[in-house]
Amino acid sequence: MLTTLTRMAVHLYRYQQGMVSAKYGYDEIVKLLIDNKSNVNNCDEDGMSPLHVSAANGHYQIVKLLIDNKADVNICDKFDISPLYVSAINGYDKILKLLIDNKAYVNKCDKDGMSPLYASSENGHDKIVKLLIDNKANVNKYDKDGMSPLYISSENGHEKILNY
Repeated sequence: MLTTLTRMAVHLYRYQQGMVSAKYGYDEIVKLLIDNKSNVNNCDEDGMSPLHVSAANGHYQIVKLLIDNKADVNICDKFDISPLYVSAINGYDKILKLLIDNKAYVNKCDKDGMSPLYASSENGHDKIVKLLIDNKANVNKYDKDGMSPLYISSENGHEKILNY
């Protein structure tokens, strides 16, 4: 019984350290955990993986390391949010390109029907919008309220995006 509890404690510790290290950009710690067989697709109670948190916080090297070690680029949390979506909403174009190059779905919507294109249009991330459109993002995908990326970028005054 003690052995099982010890293994569970070690697993929990590795999991927590992996998420914290991915979130705050501790590349060497993430590498060490991966080298010691930490599961790169392990998720927290909300379904967020290390790839989600590193993509959301702009840690390109960690995103690359996780992908190189078979992290699922299309894994979604409990809100159907993917790593590509969080990189799009936060304006991380290099990470978005890396995810797309590794077969991430550009049209995957969250539970409210918002696509990465919608989220980046709403936030005025013109480089992201162009990159998504260049990679066949559906410009006519509407959210659950019937709003399109064009509508939301117009509403928020993002003129540069309107030219794409």
